Amino acid sequence: MFLEEIKAYNSLLSKAANIQDVFSIIDKIDNELDLVLIAKSLLNDISILKVIEGSSKEISLLNVKIRCIFKRIDELKEKNDDKAVVNLLFATSNAGNVYALDDVKSIDLSYYSEIEECLNDIRNGAELKTFSSTDKRKKNILSYKKGNGKQVRVYAIKVSGNYICVFGVAVKKDNWSKKMSTMLDSRFALVFDEVQEFKDMITAGEGDLISENQKTYNELKTVLNGNEKNPYFEDCKNYLTLYSKNYIKKNNLYFKKGLLHEDELYSFQVASTAQAMAAVYENTYIYKVRSVGSITSERKLRNFEDISYTIKEKFDYILKRYKSGDFIIPYTYGLECIYDYTVSLSENHVLGKKDKIRLLSALQKAYFPLNVYMRGHLKWKQELLRWVFKLPANCVLRIVNLRLKILPSN
Repeated sequence: MFLEEIKAYNSLLSKAANIQDVFSIIDKIDNELDLVLIAKSLLNDISILKVIEGSSKEISLLNVKIRCIFKRIDELKEKNDDKAVVNLLFATSNAGNVYALDDVKSIDLSYYSEIEECLNDIRNGAELKTFSSTDKRKKNILSYKKGNGKQVRVYAIKVSGNYICVFGVAVKKDNWSKKMSTMLDSRFALVFDEVQEFKDMITAGEGDLISENQKTYNELKTVLNGNEKNPYFEDCKNYLTLYSKNYIKKNNLYFKKGLLHEDELYSFQVASTAQAMAAVYENTYIYKVRSVGSITSERKLRNFEDISYTIKEKFDYILKRYKSGDFIIPYTYGLECIYDYTVSLSENHVLGKKDKIRLLSALQKAYFPLNVYMRGHLKWKQELLRWVFKLPANCVLRIVNLRLKILPSN
């Protein structure tokens, strides 16, 4: 509350003829700090009146009004104590992207303050309304809106207790119903599966759940605050890759249907089959990519299974080349692949220990045949890492967890 507002309330309360009028004024104020500031302004008036003769009646009346203010403060404290802070959980796509963050990127900056208010209100226990839909499944969806006209809306699902999963942010615009229906339909099944995962984690008492989602909430607030040095975005990337149609057909280079992170396998296949490349030093288009780290920690089992498939395909291709006497792909490339995958597993907070061990064990088996074809001398760190991956998967994960990051970037 600004000084002018405090003065205005001071004037209203000073003129109030009775206790009923006092309460009708202060009952409209829901902020404890604002009430304290108003009470202090009235106390200052009392200190002034004390030096004026014949003002005892006015002082007594102001004291009564101040007591009314502190009674209102006590009521607000009891109300806030009864209302537990809501833990916000954030749903992610199969690619590990946080839906709320992706939505915010596509919304005009002028709505950011209202989005932040919505999230703060939900976190402080604001009442969410049931989503209006004829689809019975969507009756579990909750929404919270703010603003007039083009309203900001946050979509969420109750998980359990004081846990709410946020899975969408939008601004009411043209073609609203059709767009929102499409968005909710595309996310619905994935979000409900994730809500069940959240429930299991809450039941199991996994403490990382709150801390990891708090990081996401802080990251989202940083974006909404419009910080130009926002870590959510890296530098803009400017590139476009064009492939000859004949080249694609000749080498049978097509994305594998249903595979996540399909570009990693495709890029490897291109790099290992192309005979020539050409570069054009012009900006073709610009896009922004998310900062490193948050995606890795939120990847799910499906992500790791598909990445494992991609790496195994790479190992199989490299092994065939080695058997034919072609050693153009260095042995250390395979070592980097399995090491990077292990680091991602280690940093992930979604997968359980058993899944991590199973995935790494399977990848180690696919990697072992390459050891026979190791040529030349490795740096001592690479040699040590080579022997580390001969250990059981659970031992390897423990070593990486201890931050034994021994593979040099070069």
